[in-house]
Amino acid sequence: QSTATFDLTQQNAVITGNVAATSVSYYTSLADAQAMTNAIATPSAFENITNPQVIYARAVNTASSCESSTVVDFEIFVQPLPYTNLTQEGGQICVDEITGEALNPFTIDGTVESPQIGVTYSYVWTRDGALVSLNPEVTIDAAGTYQVMITATYGDGTSCDYVAEAVYSAESAPVFEAVVVESSFNNSGLYTVEVINVTGADVASAYEFAIDDGPFQSSTTFTGVTPGTHTVFGRLASGNCSISEVEIGIIDYPRFFTPNADGFHDTWNIIGLGVAPNLNAKIFIFDRYGKLLKQISPVGAGWDGTFNGQPMPSSDYWFRVEFTEVDELGTQRTVNGHFTLKR
Repeated sequence: QSTATFDLTQQNAVITGNVAATSVSYYTSLADAQAMTNAIATPSAFENITNPQVIYARAVNTASSCESSTVVDFEIFVQPLPYTNLTQEGGQICVDEITGEALNPFTIDGTVESPQIGVTYSYVWTRDGALVSLNPEVTIDAAGTYQVMITATYGDGTSCDYVAEAVYSAESAPVFEAVVVESSFNNSGLYTVEVINVTGADVASAYEFAIDDGPFQSSTTFTGVTPGTHTVFGRLASGNCSISEVEIGIIDYPRFFTPNADGFHDTWNIIGLGVAPNLNAKIFIFDRYGKLLKQISPVGAGWDGTFNGQPMPSSDYWFRVEFTEVDELGTQRTVNGHFTLKR
């Protein structure tokens, strides 16, 4: 760029020596200045014609309207701005849903596009107003407004600044909770899991969820979930960024077991109970007459279908479990039920 708008009146004090009741007329040629004709009409907003350009000035006594006989000249010139183009930068970046840090940090380069010989350039990068770099490049490691101020210092000591910016907004996997709708030991043995309290880096994001190896879905409800430990996954519906996960446990019991040493259902225990806060839950097993056959631990192998080392016959057996419900209140519960031993 070789033209610019200058405020020539900034030279008034220098030319008049701060003498009161004195103004200044400016001209584009010495001849006009000597003849006192064709004065620049708007000296506070003068656009240069050549680069550099000599400006001529004469002081004027505002009381008498007389101009001084002395013509003063000075040079104006346009220095190239330290321009850098960041218009292709900015946009959304994937961040960690908890820390807000970029998952894949990268750098952008604000180096002056057309550096001039003999000009010194300095760089100041900020993110949301805080200093992050004094180099031409900056690392994008979080969302925010990244702004670079480039200062060009020319050989005559003058300097010019140019400011460019790139704005990065955050998107992330969701932060969420997963809850089991029904209380433990429901009649069907199947449960409903709901995803609640969904948040993320971008409130406008659309999310989808999956449970275990199932497909992702926009619905936040899963039905027919079996007892045990399950993992609920969440991600952006676009498929961008990472996948977050929440583990849930559903407490229930097997309706039957077959202790025949074939590797399938050989022992019986409460499902999903052997984790905190139920590591010390109490489980009692009785025959149909109420005789205590075994007390087992939720973290043990379970009941193998014997009493005093002798196999018990195929029949229905009863249990009582004293445990803590996995809910917001940590409700203490005692549940009784029965199951079948099959041989």
